[in-house]
Amino acid sequence: MRRQLVTFALALAACGQENLVDSRRDRGPAIRGLLSGPTLTRTIEPLAAPILNVASPPNMAMGGPDFVLTVLGSGFISESVLRWNGEDRATQFVSSGQLTANISASDISIPGLKSLTVFNSGENGGESNALAFAVFISQICNDIIYDPIGGLIWASVPSIFHGNGVISVDPYTGERSPLVFVGSEPGKLAITDDESLFVALNGAGAVRKFDIPTRTAGIFFSLGRDSFYGPMFAQDLQVLPGYSDSVAVSRVYQFVIPRHAGVGIYDFGVMRPTQTPGHTGSNVIQFSNSPDRLYGYSSEGDQEFRRMRIDDSGVTTESETTLIGGAQDIRFDSYDGRIYSNNGVAIDPEQRIVLGTFPNTGGGSLVLPDSANGRTFYLTYLAGLGHTLRVFDPNTFVQIGQVQLPGISGTATSLIRWSDDGLAFRAGTNQIFIATSPVPAMPAAGRRSVNQR
Repeated sequence: MRRQLVTFALALAACGQENLVDSRRDRGPAIRGLLSGPTLTRTIEPLAAPILNVASPPNMAMGGPDFVLTVLGSGFISESVLRWNGEDRATQFVSSGQLTANISASDISIPGLKSLTVFNSGENGGESNALAFAVFISQICNDIIYDPIGGLIWASVPSIFHGNGVISVDPYTGERSPLVFVGSEPGKLAITDDESLFVALNGAGAVRKFDIPTRTAGIFFSLGRDSFYGPMFAQDLQVLPGYSDSVAVSRVYQFVIPRHAGVGIYDFGVMRPTQTPGHTGSNVIQFSNSPDRLYGYSSEGDQEFRRMRIDDSGVTTESETTLIGGAQDIRFDSYDGRIYSNNGVAIDPEQRIVLGTFPNTGGGSLVLPDSANGRTFYLTYLAGLGHTLRVFDPNTFVQIGQVQLPGISGTATSLIRWSDDGLAFRAGTNQIFIATSPVPAMPAAGRRSVNQR
């Protein structure tokens, strides 16, 4: 079935809110009036739907006080009204290109993307294009991951401001749980099928398991140490499918370039004897649907894609290929069995062939495949345009939707799915953005679960 491109205005919205709708109307030909005098006669431009260009501030942390929002554009009149998610707000006319409006604390009490439009009354007026206004969660964290059983997002919180633990975040309300201590400088997270987390501890060169239902820290194990290079740290973690006490760890050293220290398999905290070589290898790892097959990519060394075999002795590399060049991350989609790279390349990892390339992505993007629902997400950044969430058809590689995301500071990381249409990512050091997809999921019939990380 062919999809039409969804424009910016069919944008992300906060969970439970309506999508942003592009309701710009055709400009009418009616004349607003005619002024004449003894020395001057001029025609007033016809009334028309205004154009909205930018909002200041472009976003706001959830839970803040009332504030004044300034919007810039064109075609504003003294009767113009700013609409917040379709509801009128008290608006002050400044000029034909500027308005201010009063936004209450209740408007930013839950996270998500809100719709901003300007409405001109009158027969030939109309409503402007829509801008997204992000209400984010202000939370310092190093990584986030979704627990589909509990319906919560989990975040690893560093030591700054009394961290060194994990917290849960309700994506619907933004409510956060008390922090539970897990160890020194928690970073990368991986989740098991039975609701446990594996947490990389960057201060200790270790990993700790955390039980979600009881919210208690469990087994702690070191990742090893080289006599010359020193301790090893976890760059990436992946739980073996069907084995909730076993985890693959891509290890790195701190002061070596490239940093790679080999991939190891740990069962109940004990490493299997065979590991991949150090120095050059897989910084980023992803399991297939089988616990016997692990995929990896070298983002720091030779930029090669690797297939690895897992058995009782550990992990060995079976093949290496340069199908994906210039990427930093890869994701496996459990529905179609493909590997998607953050630079736009999709491959068949077993046949080792390139299947296609998504346009307008680039090496600095984040990727999240969702082929079971007919979507592939890319969060891209372009200088001057900022961040854009682009949605593609994974079969045709054609873009089917997008939304510009205003005011994101710092680098965006950890793009994840929650629920059928929920998306979340972190930016900088203290922003968690919560949103929904601009392209809805396919009907429930025929859907399968999709690998979250």
